Amino acid sequence: MARFSRAALESLHGALVDDLVDERVRLLFVGINRLTEPRGGAR
Repeated sequence: MARFSRAALESLHGALVDDLVDERVRLLFVGINRLTEPRGGAR
């Protein structure tokens, strides 16, 4: 799994999907994860 630094992710803020993926991509699953731990430290 690819890992990105916070700075690398923030540099992509506001980018369009067209800027991030190749035109050959036919199906894309997107997951959104929190950058901070939930309250109580449980995952």
